[in-house]
Amino acid sequence: MTTHNPTIHLRQSADALERLVRELNSGTAGWQHTRLAVTSAHELGRIAAALPAVTELLGAALHTHAGPRADTATGALSQATTTARELTGHLQRARTHAQALR
Repeated sequence: MTTHNPTIHLRQSADALERLVRELNSGTAGWQHTRLAVTSAHELGRIAAALPAVTELLGAALHTHAGPRADTATGALSQATTTARELTGHLQRARTHAQALR
């Protein structure tokens, strides 16, 4: 059984987020209703919740290589995992408080 290339999913996700930012900045997208903003906070939380696992698994994949560059990359991904966990907590708190605005 062959494995799938996770880069495809990451590229699609990155492209979608870049498109969202462009549309928000240009004014072609926006949160016209509080309910939409609350729902978006939830969806952003889902994205953030996946980041720690992805960075951790990517770090494990890079850790299989020997050398100082692999060690540096793995260390940076470990720090990113910690930061992503903090981000997830902040977004969960934002979502909880935003839900009260409905």
